[in-house]
Amino acid sequence: MADQEKPTGGTPEGGGGEKKPMPSQAGKLQAAAKKPAAPAAAKAAPKAGEAKPAAAAAKPVVMEADVSEMKRFLLKRTETRTTKWFQAFDVDKLTDEQVFGGHLALLGCLGIVMGIYYISGIQIFPNGTPGFYDNWFYLTIKPRLVSLGIDTYSPEPEAQMEAARKLLWWAGIHFVVGAFLIFGGWRHWTSNLSNPLAFLFFWNYKQASVPGNFRDFRMFGSIIPGGIGGPSAKNYAEALGPHTIYQGFLFLAWGFVMWFVLGITPEPDFQKINSEAFMSFVWAAVWLALGFYWKANPPRVAEHLNDDLRAIFSVHLTSMGYVNIALGWFAFAAFTDRPQFFYTQLNDLVYYIYGEPFNRVGFDENGNTDLTKIEYPEYPPYAILPKDGRVFGMAQVVINLVAFNHIICGFLYVFSGVFHGGQYLLKVQMSGLYNQLKSKWIALGRDREFQAKFVGTIMVLCFTTMISVYAVICWNSLCELNMMGANITMSF
Repeated sequence: MADQEKPTGGTPEGGGGEKKPMPSQAGKLQAAAKKPAAPAAAKAAPKAGEAKPAAAAAKPVVMEADVSEMKRFLLKRTETRTTKWFQAFDVDKLTDEQVFGGHLALLGCLGIVMGIYYISGIQIFPNGTPGFYDNWFYLTIKPRLVSLGIDTYSPEPEAQMEAARKLLWWAGIHFVVGAFLIFGGWRHWTSNLSNPLAFLFFWNYKQASVPGNFRDFRMFGSIIPGGIGGPSAKNYAEALGPHTIYQGFLFLAWGFVMWFVLGITPEPDFQKINSEAFMSFVWAAVWLALGFYWKANPPRVAEHLNDDLRAIFSVHLTSMGYVNIALGWFAFAAFTDRPQFFYTQLNDLVYYIYGEPFNRVGFDENGNTDLTKIEYPEYPPYAILPKDGRVFGMAQVVINLVAFNHIICGFLYVFSGVFHGGQYLLKVQMSGLYNQLKSKWIALGRDREFQAKFVGTIMVLCFTTMISVYAVICWNSLCELNMMGANITMSF
């Protein structure tokens, strides 16, 4: 950064004069001996005229020298002879287009991962080929897919093959959308913003072929002349209304998908899945009404969120995290007392749990294994034995997993919100505005050493939490695949 390579001077004017040589030890001693004369000169200054005190009172609160000093202090703490691994997360050098493209690519990867998990739920392929055993992740979404019409509970092969066709269709949609998002993310990352699909919109080809950018967003601009939207919002107040409208469109689209694609008609019966389609349209109306109202009358609260995008992320991610945690606890309490049929039916199924129990073999008189002496003659030696779901309460296991997933994702949201809040506070500290904020909690951390340690600790906690969660996901995958000596009983 330019501020790091050429820090401003030590004077309030920030003059960048020629570099002065470092004083010698003798010069330091001479300067220390002359210091007592400085207070006397300072006391004599007010007698020369009355304008000095007024000029001192008019001095700005934030001095450029203070900003430069804070930057040098932070660089002294962070710069070493070797590159640290966490410096790869320095996003200040990225453009807005690259940040947007990176997030699009991450969403695309998530879509492809979901498609893989849908395929993992296939027990019998449409052509009759044997599929896969249920894995732990698919068991958490299995009741949800049953409620959407994909029934993998049935013992009939024909029903399982029909469910496999639906799962392949859902996986295919996720693969296509995920690949499209990755492609779009790559185009934004490389700043190649010409529309490769402009030829599809021949009725509006001239506008569709114009290269766009992240700061000039028009929803359905290639389909509807003029589109919906316009230039990107410059602050939080301008962005709240349009983004609320987009949320309303999402609810509306999901309601139409459930109605016309899945055949689930909207009905206000909250004992059936039809109530979800009904509530999709209700929430769409609510969000659209709020969005158009906020677009016409931008709110004037939370003005500090207009300062920096990190402040907005901090507030929203933290609130989303607490909502996720609350939903996890509510789901655990509700389904434990009154579990729905698609959870209780999990207890009626038979499971093959990797690693335990095996069909044990006996020994002959010489102490050698005798494969003819097995515990259960109807199964081959060392086979994984089927286990009744009621023995270990599979319904409660899946409910616990659903609640745990909500809670751990909520904690991730909270940590990411705190992380972005730490970035925002660090920027405020480095800009010198920190000394103008009036708060006893902020005053507590005005010490630079304490501030750097506090923000650094929060960021380390965020990174270690995310890395730990990804490590658990990788370890559970190894256990489910029986790789590297691990089995399902060793998973978290």
